[in-house]
Amino acid sequence: MEHSRRLFSRKLAAASSIAMPLYFGLRPSLSSAGSTYLPAPDFSPANVLREVAGLRPMRTTGVRIEVESILEKTVIHNYGHGGSGFTMSWGSAEEAANLLSGGMASSPSVSSPSVAVIGAGVVGLTTARTLVERGFKVKIYYADISPNTTSDVAGAQWSPSFVSPGATEFEKKRYQRMLANSYRRFGQLAGTQYGVFRRPNYIPDGVHDGIQDMAPGVLTPALQMARLPFQNPSVRGSMILSWLIEPSVFLPQLISDLKMAGVEFERKVISDIQQLQNLKESVIFNCCGLGARDLFSDQNLIPIKGQLVLLKPKAGMEYIALHRGYVFCRRDAIVLGGSYEKNVFDTNIDPMVSKKILQINRDFFRA
Repeated sequence: MEHSRRLFSRKLAAASSIAMPLYFGLRPSLSSAGSTYLPAPDFSPANVLREVAGLRPMRTTGVRIEVESILEKTVIHNYGHGGSGFTMSWGSAEEAANLLSGGMASSPSVSSPSVAVIGAGVVGLTTARTLVERGFKVKIYYADISPNTTSDVAGAQWSPSFVSPGATEFEKKRYQRMLANSYRRFGQLAGTQYGVFRRPNYIPDGVHDGIQDMAPGVLTPALQMARLPFQNPSVRGSMILSWLIEPSVFLPQLISDLKMAGVEFERKVISDIQQLQNLKESVIFNCCGLGARDLFSDQNLIPIKGQLVLLKPKAGMEYIALHRGYVFCRRDAIVLGGSYEKNVFDTNIDPMVSKKILQINRDFFRA
């Protein structure tokens, strides 16, 4: 196992040395005259693959990344990312790991290199990998694992949504660091192995999306277009490049990487804080998302239900369209969204919501 961990560490070091693809100042050669149109989705009922729903764990006071002593355990919290779990995953993992490895004066004293991570969604997996890179032996406890996590039903565009940057200057600067560091790490993993691809985001004038609120210097400025490259709608807009992640590829690949590094996975439903005493590790990273609301009595954490309609993938569709709804063109599916239900705790599919999602996206391409 130790040999595997050393090989994995060398592989990670090599990946980290790969230069991020050039982005700043990049101007794609797209026609603003609309002489060549991008294909529109097929919205027919026969083209619907499935409908899914997930609960975004939004924390009204911002992402929680801090140390707490509970039952003689050191608990490092990393949750409350709202609809930005993928977007902030690597950055928040680094911030949380810094609390353990000496990045702040309040770092706990660690006598053993063994730590636990609770949760196997994107935040838990990226936190575990970051800890492995820093030489820690990690064990992941999970209630659900891919393909059955909230992360598996995410659209997974790299763009902050339903997340607060925090109230203090420290929190706001940390928020910008997390965005920048996550963007950098996804750049190092871009390609088919991890299912990370850079995609153009097309946004009509008058539509405001979270991708326009990035930390300064993370994304190149938007390219203004006299006409978006669709036959319909014939409207002005802008284009900005960002990452699109395929959860069905990214999450299993991370799990495979972690197992190769000797990380142990154990299914364990932790429903009461007293159960932390039964874990052999003295340091625990809490990455259980919405589960932290009850487990750690955090009433600042609320669910925002999002429902998606997935269409069959279509060759030549490699873009994102952001309007009243949204269209994410992935290789495994064309993801349609536009559903936001605050304080709804169930993940049951509402046929009327799916109908609305189809309609607002269909209307965009008909306008």
